[in-house]
Amino acid sequence: MFGDTQFVFNKMELLPHYKGYEQELNKFLINEINIGEICKKLADSVRVFEDSAKVKFIIARNGQMSNLTVKSVNASLEKELTKALIKSACSWLPGNSNRNLDGWYHGTIYFKVDRSRNGLSITVSSIPIYP
Repeated sequence: MFGDTQFVFNKMELLPHYKGYEQELNKFLINEINIGEICKKLADSVRVFEDSAKVKFIIARNGQMSNLTVKSVNASLEKELTKALIKSACSWLPGNSNRNLDGWYHGTIYFKVDRSRNGLSITVSSIPIYP
């Protein structure tokens, strides 16, 4: 983990991103998230569950992930997303402005389980944050 984050960039020509961008990240998360862990905490009467989580972490110029935070009102979703994002750490590319830079990634992950259709959808939206 970085001890001093003041030299981690928020603005650059190319922000840190997942290999294959958001479409591939969506596929990865669908395969990695344990839906059962999230659903077993829901009441039986809940047929459709929707939530979102804010994620934030640093991708260093060498591609290493650190300072991961995941915020959601659903503790099970937060835990499953954290595990999946840690597992994805080797698949992120650093930000770039004529050279690789340490950069923050900010995103929102939208999550929907439809029990009546045995369906799961996950949508990732990167949100560039500028101070």
